[in-house]
Amino acid sequence: MGRKTPLIGLLLLFCLLWLSCANPVMPTGGPADKQPPRLLFTNPDTFATGVQTGNLLLTFNEWIDLKNGQREVQISPPQAQPPILTVRGKSVLIALKDSLLPNTTYQINFGSAIRDITEANVSKGLSYVFSTGPVLDSAWIERRLLDSKTGRPLAGAVCMAYRSPITAQNAERRPEFLGYADSSGWVKLNYLPNQDLYLLGLRESAPDFIYNRPGAEWIGFELTPAKPFGSDTLWLFKEEPDSQAIRSATELHGGKWALKLNLPAQSIELLDSPEDLSGMLLERDSGMVDSCVLWLPNTGRMDSLNIALLADNSLLRRTLYPKGMPKPPKPGKPALEGPSSMPWVLSYSRPIVQAYPEQFRLTADSVKIPFNLSLNRGRASIQFEFLPNKTYRLAWDSAAFIDIFAEKALPGELKFDAEADRNFVTWTVLFRSKPNTPRLIWAETKQGLRLPFNMKPDGLSGSLTLPVGEYLLLHTEDENADGRCNPGNWKNKALPEKTYISKKPFLLKPGFDVETVWE
Repeated sequence: MGRKTPLIGLLLLFCLLWLSCANPVMPTGGPADKQPPRLLFTNPDTFATGVQTGNLLLTFNEWIDLKNGQREVQISPPQAQPPILTVRGKSVLIALKDSLLPNTTYQINFGSAIRDITEANVSKGLSYVFSTGPVLDSAWIERRLLDSKTGRPLAGAVCMAYRSPITAQNAERRPEFLGYADSSGWVKLNYLPNQDLYLLGLRESAPDFIYNRPGAEWIGFELTPAKPFGSDTLWLFKEEPDSQAIRSATELHGGKWALKLNLPAQSIELLDSPEDLSGMLLERDSGMVDSCVLWLPNTGRMDSLNIALLADNSLLRRTLYPKGMPKPPKPGKPALEGPSSMPWVLSYSRPIVQAYPEQFRLTADSVKIPFNLSLNRGRASIQFEFLPNKTYRLAWDSAAFIDIFAEKALPGELKFDAEADRNFVTWTVLFRSKPNTPRLIWAETKQGLRLPFNMKPDGLSGSLTLPVGEYLLLHTEDENADGRCNPGNWKNKALPEKTYISKKPFLLKPGFDVETVWE
């Protein structure tokens, strides 16, 4: 038996070595782990002062994973070179590549990067703070980053702070402090020096902390330095180009083009008459718009076509290159727009270019009534004396109207029950202050469509008739009274006009007109 002891010892040693080299695996059985990793200790200590090393260690109570570390881990003040992040079991090592600034408080936020390896539970709100000086800075500044055009929060936008003024001429320098907006647009810059700072907000296309894509990136600034321990709103905007132009021309179907302008315009007109271009027609919404639809029914085999528009006072030219695409699909049944008000508008998926009133019939409770029919920008307007509590029927014969492609409409009819007019309500918005202030008010549908209110000249009230449903309310003080919400200008330090949006939607119910006081 004594001779076997060394052999048994060797076997036990081999088993131990084999077990020690095995890969760690998730334990089986037991309740699911729902707790995120918990930070046990750091080196240097959290809130340590006099730190001179750029090698940092954080250790947790369980094995961890680091997901999207380069994107989620944020260091303020930011570093020119990204840090090296390494996970070893229960610890994460951070190697800062840039030298540390003297007498500066650093904050590292981990976002959603730290999670356990078993259930991917995220350790949210984790931050690591230390100072290279003898004390920790303790001031803070809080801002809510909002889109000046929509009033909505810009989640993920960055708020950057500088000790000295920041302008368009020196904006390429890196920020000294930064933080990212949450889903509500709020960002809080903590551990700041107790001094005034200059703020700049960006919603970037690429995270380089530089405003280098005007028109594609949002920017926001304040005219005066921010005081510490203060909370406010920072309005961001997309700059507009300096000059008007046709930005894009897209052929949607054969004979139908979508035109996009650089800037909104109150008036957009086709300079060449329809006769010169064989039935050419321009469609656009009312008010300040930056887009329109151009119908070209008779381009045939043309390789190119030169067009000219007058947008307000700007002459715009563009060459179109038809691709020989098929015509738009055949239109379905026409629709009535806004039957609760006059005139009724008969709309079609193609512009109407000819209409014959004698082939239309309008009745109220089966009694024929007179009406006037006119055409305006491809739509038929029908004007008559509207009476409540009646059932209206509009019918038309074959070829009652002809579309822009010279195709006749099929016979049909539309009915409207005036008793169902209860499904339309009038919404009035009142203001108690700032009379004679130009204002823009919109009701916004769930689909994002903005419907403008009709404002009184004194600017203290506006009204709009709407179908029942839920709507958000938006309000802009139109400072230059041009009928739209103007963005700012970074180079000229011009602030944007601001749009405010209701915190929750308003429910319009059948039979009840609504009066809202804007506070």
